[in-house]
Amino acid sequence: MLFVGMGVGTGSLHMDGLKVAPGWLGGLAGVAIALIFFLRMRIEEMAGKAGTKQAFVGGFETEDVLYLLPIVTLTSVVLPFVVAASIGAPLFAAWVVFGYWRIARRTASPVVTASAASETPQMWASE
Repeated sequence: MLFVGMGVGTGSLHMDGLKVAPGWLGGLAGVAIALIFFLRMRIEEMAGKAGTKQAFVGGFETEDVLYLLPIVTLTSVVLPFVVAASIGAPLFAAWVVFGYWRIARRTASPVVTASAASETPQMWASE
């Protein structure tokens, strides 16, 4: 995904009002997408499939935005898409980082039940 973001940004022309090269914007979006995928895999390891359930609207999930890439390429609106991706992907990555921290804290500190607290530790002696 990193290379897709950089590739989309590299193919764009530089606009006068744009202060950053499109390749850098594509790279930023690509790094954010790679971070999102990495953290969501870690969340799935910790919380299972239910922890990575995505929101959907009208039958479309968040990741279905990838289906727009051929349309974006054919309609010559690559540069606005790269600018939007360089803003939206890092914001979504920050949201995923927050969710990862929340789940990591929840799984790191298990809740002690009353029955487990009342049990006495046992030691086993071998030999």
